[in-house]
Amino acid sequence: MNVGRIGYLNVLPIYRPLEDGTVENDFEFVSGPPSHLNDLMRQGLLPVSAASSLEYASRPERYLLVPDLAIGSCGPVRSVLLLSDRPVSELHDETVLVSSQTHTSAALFRVLMNKRYAIKPRLIVGSAQKTLALGEHPTAILAIGDQALKLAGHPDYPEILDLGQAWQEWTGLPFIFGVWLAAREAFQADPQGVRQACRTLLTAKREGVARISEMSRLAAEETGMSLERAETYFAGLCYDLGEREQMGLTRFMECLAETGAIPARARFGIPGFGRRIDAKKAGPEGPASISTSRDNYLASAFLGAAFLGAAFLGAAFLAAAFLGAAFLSASFLGAAFLAAAFLGAAFLGLSSDLSAALSSAFSSLAAALTGAFLASFLASFLGAGSSEAARRVSSMMTMGAASPRRAWDSLTMRVYPPPPSE
Repeated sequence: MNVGRIGYLNVLPIYRPLEDGTVENDFEFVSGPPSHLNDLMRQGLLPVSAASSLEYASRPERYLLVPDLAIGSCGPVRSVLLLSDRPVSELHDETVLVSSQTHTSAALFRVLMNKRYAIKPRLIVGSAQKTLALGEHPTAILAIGDQALKLAGHPDYPEILDLGQAWQEWTGLPFIFGVWLAAREAFQADPQGVRQACRTLLTAKREGVARISEMSRLAAEETGMSLERAETYFAGLCYDLGEREQMGLTRFMECLAETGAIPARARFGIPGFGRRIDAKKAGPEGPASISTSRDNYLASAFLGAAFLGAAFLGAAFLAAAFLGAAFLSASFLGAAFLAAAFLGAAFLGLSSDLSAALSSAFSSLAAALTGAFLASFLASFLGAGSSEAARRVSSMMTMGAASPRRAWDSLTMRVYPPPPSE
């Protein structure tokens, strides 16, 4: 399978275990900067690839999100830098040279300049290294990837703003620069193959992060940077897409919508988490993620809880019909169990396939209530020797549609006074 590979050092922990054979795979890697991989994904030429988070936010209807895999920072990222010959506050209406290889970093730069610093620099696209080699001197340069690592400390640009650190200081959240995507068409054509590719990538991530010291040494050897600097660089990166990373991504998408970078807002889910992330509307079904075996276990657990909740609630109605208010607490227990099962199924829906899981949740709720009323009917027949139990159940069922309160009070032996005679 062809798999897109970002050609930067920051993804070394993901791809090194795949390339050295530590994690078995059948991948053919297609390397390039994020903008190139974005184009290949957009054209349907790659089934699975790393891509910018902005690419996914802009076209979620075309992709599925690989869960729990991302590239971001929890502070200084050191490879997305604004290099300037003057303080950032003085860059309003000044020219900033931006690499053509980035989309997300340029969008983040605009958000920070607009919202945090309240300035609007003028961005031009070009190569920083070629521009400097020609003797030209732009006021500021937005450098990314290995280029940023090389240009940091350039004597002409004493002012350095680390965009990952600026974001963290402003929001208190991590920033997610890139995600891993699967094309929807590729998943529909070969769901098992794409799922296996996702599992392989996640295995490689765990292996690479466990060998982060080795990754630092390799990076130092490849670039000539000191081992200490390489270790500091990797220590600032994160490769997970957990709750806080989702919160950071949510905040970024909200900022993009507010600044008009994306025209609308939408929801996309990540398996294993209940948080919704707003981005751009993605059609009637909404964007989705590739589920893993963990989500199948969660679905089974919630379904089992729903059936157990139905049984508890039915038993509570049955006991209350025969024994009255003495077993009222049992009915509350059943109702609480059912509510937990229903909310659990809804949680699963928000974290993976919203429509399917909510449909299952409502089906479970309907099944539980049906079971409860059937249990009440059984109570009336089985308790034929107890006319009072049968009377209460029959009264409850008769009044249920017109007055739920009277039905409940009838079941719990509360008695309303007779209506006044005219």
